[in-house]
Amino acid sequence: MRFGAGLILFTILTAGCSTSVAPDTGDVPRLAYKVTVAVFDATKRPASTSLMTFKNEAAVPGPYRTVARLNVFAKGQEEAVALNAIAYRARQLGAMGIIILPQEAPYTTWNASATDKNLRNFRAEAIVIESGRAAPGAK
Repeated sequence: MRFGAGLILFTILTAGCSTSVAPDTGDVPRLAYKVTVAVFDATKRPASTSLMTFKNEAAVPGPYRTVARLNVFAKGQEEAVALNAIAYRARQLGAMGIIILPQEAPYTTWNASATDKNLRNFRAEAIVIESGRAAPGAK
């Protein structure tokens, strides 16, 4: 009898103290906080909701300004996760698009003794497309 009353009391006391954690909605990509950003244009822009992607600068329709260079190190098979993280950070900067730069294998370029030979440096330039005349720094 004592055990049953104690169990009921324990259940009542802990029920009022429970906390819930909001479910992960997936809004922030897994590698977003590992993306490094070199900002070239500190103009405050509202975060963008969409982003154009380009494979090279020749594909950009018209003059543009590079506002930042972004990169993140990830395993080769995590390319989609890495690019989602880069796109997320570019949208936070208010970029209109990104130019995806070629991947680098860091162990071949700067660290020949790297232990993870599958590590890649995923890189992109965040850009805003200029309307009208080319602005200073635009390509």
